[in-house]
Amino acid sequence: MECCFTRGLNVRSTVLFVTMATALLLLGTPAQGYDHCTLIDNCNECLQNYSECAWCSDPDWDLPHCFVAGAWYLGNRSCTLLTNFQSTVTVTELHELDDINQVTPTRFKLQLRAKQPVSQIIKVRPAKGYPIDSYYLMDFSYSMKDDL
Repeated sequence: MECCFTRGLNVRSTVLFVTMATALLLLGTPAQGYDHCTLIDNCNECLQNYSECAWCSDPDWDLPHCFVAGAWYLGNRSCTLLTNFQSTVTVTELHELDDINQVTPTRFKLQLRAKQPVSQIIKVRPAKGYPIDSYYLMDFSYSMKDDL
């Protein structure tokens, strides 16, 4: 079976590919700009601007402190002081829907990372004779942007 990347390559393009791969191996550490994360030089910007970026606080780390987690140029290196949290939803209180409990889950905790959406299904069953009022806040003016 032929690899889809090698199918149709002639000798000249194969030599060029091998030469480029050898050059990358000989260069060792990556230069700035291998990905968009390496251009960021502080932890807050690193974790807020892109959800795929991670930050290494290790003082002995010789690569850019902001990088794409699992990037190819990391090789077998690992950071001992890595910050790379993910958005999570944790249901803390869940009841069956009945005449008393009209909404489930009753409580849940959100831990959110910028630009990393999460979703939570909320089931609603209004009790007879009792309407449900549901409120949520949306800040279209971005007046609370600096509070994030």
